[in-house]
Amino acid sequence: MDRQTLHRYLAQADDHIDEATERLERQSRMIERLKHAGRDPSAAEELVACFERTLESVRSERRTIIDLLGTLKGRSQKEKAPKPAPVERLVFMLENPPL
Repeated sequence: MDRQTLHRYLAQADDHIDEATERLERQSRMIERLKHAGRDPSAAEELVACFERTLESVRSERRTIIDLLGTLKGRSQKEKAPKPAPVERLVFMLENPPL
C-alpha cells in the first residue's frame, strides 16, 4: 500500500472520529434532557456506550494507519511491504463505519 492511499485512509479516519465525537456530544445532551424531563435515559445511555466503543475502535485503526505510515517511511525500497491482512480489515472498517 502506498503513502498516498494511507494518507487518504488517515483523513477518512479523522473524519469518522470527528463525526463520532459529535454524535457522542449530541447523545449526551439528549441524556441530560431526558433526565431533566424525568424520563428513563437507559436506552440513550446504552447507545452512548456503543458510540464510545465504536469511537475507540476507529481511534485504534487510526493508530494502525500511523504505524503503517511510519513503517513505509522507515523501510528501504528493497524490503517487503507489511502484510495486507490488517490493512484489508482497516479498509473495510473505514469504508463501512458502524455509526
